[in-house]
Parts: sequence; C-alpha cells; structure tokens
Amino acid sequence: MNNEEDRALFGFSDFEKAKLKFLQLLDLTIEISKGDIKLGYSADYPSPLWDKKINSKS
Repeated sequence: MNNEEDRALFGFSDFEKAKLKFLQLLDLTIEISKGDIKLGYSADYPSPLWDKKINSKS
C-alpha cells in the first residue's frame, strides 16, 4: 500500500534549505539505484541517471 503516511514529510523555513534537502535525497536515490544495478538488482523505475548507457560507437 502506498499511503501518504508511508512517506517522510519535511518542513522548511526557506527555499534554499528545501532545495538542498531535495538535491541530497536525489543524490542518495541515484547512488542507491546505481548500487542496486551493480549488484544485479533492478531499479524501481528506469532513468537515464542510472540506466546503463549504450555506446553507439561499437
């Protein structure tokens, strides 16, 4: 079940703090997904941020 209660909520006093937290969480998500793929697991969803790049100059 995906309920709003399952998600963490953050409160911020200004935009810069919110932006910093967002970027930190994005970086963590990317690193976790890359690590999962490296271990042979699949990511929760496809993204060019962690999907393997195809070399077109083969």
